[in-house]
Amino acid sequence: MAFGALDLHSGSIAWRVCSAAKSYRAAVGASEDVLVVWESKERGGVDTVALSTTDGRELWRRSTAPSSSFAGDLAGGSAVPVLTDEEGDPFVIGIELASGAEAWRLAPGTLVLAVDNGVVVVATGAQGSMVGGDPSATPAVQGIDRATGAVVWTTSLRVDDQSGVGVQRGLAAVTDGVLAVPTGAAVTGIDLASGDVLWTSDQLDHPTGADGVFVGTPGNQRGLRAIDARRGATLWESDTVAVSYGDLLAVGGGVLVAQDNTTTSQSTVGIDLRSGDERWRTPVAVHGDPQLTAGDLAVLLWEGTLGVIATDDGTVAWTGTEPFNSSFMSGATANSATLFVSINSLPWGD
Repeated sequence: MAFGALDLHSGSIAWRVCSAAKSYRAAVGASEDVLVVWESKERGGVDTVALSTTDGRELWRRSTAPSSSFAGDLAGGSAVPVLTDEEGDPFVIGIELASGAEAWRLAPGTLVLAVDNGVVVVATGAQGSMVGGDPSATPAVQGIDRATGAVVWTTSLRVDDQSGVGVQRGLAAVTDGVLAVPTGAAVTGIDLASGDVLWTSDQLDHPTGADGVFVGTPGNQRGLRAIDARRGATLWESDTVAVSYGDLLAVGGGVLVAQDNTTTSQSTVGIDLRSGDERWRTPVAVHGDPQLTAGDLAVLLWEGTLGVIATDDGTVAWTGTEPFNSSFMSGATANSATLFVSINSLPWGD
């Protein structure tokens, strides 16, 4: 088994696709029509593959670099940026979702920060231990048109990641029309439409954004901090909420959905994004870490188990154990109606 799809609201299986390749896999993102996934290759690097969300059939496949970057939502735009290794030094290209054709390309060393509707945000001259760009280039953050690759705005900020760690969250995040990006021992908010700098706040590593709030790690420290997307002001801090494996944060529906491991009986909790107060608490419905939110639901996953709960009160919608007869489920993504799961064909740690 390679990838599978389930009805987001009921858990019934929609389709499954198999592959003979021995590979690690990831479900990267989905629009209503196209699912984008990664498959590792024996010679290194990954293939970025598009599948139909209707039946899982392959639409196109492109070779991409090991550090292939993707950040953001596939909805609201025609092209997805990937870091291709098909010609010389890796460089970012915009690939038409429907056809897999190249729509535009950027110079080598350009780093993709975020994708939001019609804008792709990229950086040149980025530096930091977890950044794959070219720090010798002229520093800039640019918004480019997602359809054409044309530059919409430019600011001379240098992206500087001082987190010192690599996690499954990205370097930057978008919510409420604002981009939060690391700039040394600080995080800077940029207006996504104009490129104007809105604020600078204390370091916030690997932010995740939703509902006008950014949540991340407060500068090489344990715990979490939340800041207002429009003002950069700190809303709350916590050192008791546990992030998911891989440092994933499931935010949406006005809450952060997380596991609370501070009590004797593990619980899933909904933390109000703006106040930091506990909105609800429910016993763990399934052995799984919160992965993402989709509409008014949150998805929990751990190897062979899946669960979906409501973000407003933690009510369990459904649970499942090895729905695709594998304990190697490695990740998930969703659109408005369907949950997509990637399934490794190599054991963990190999």
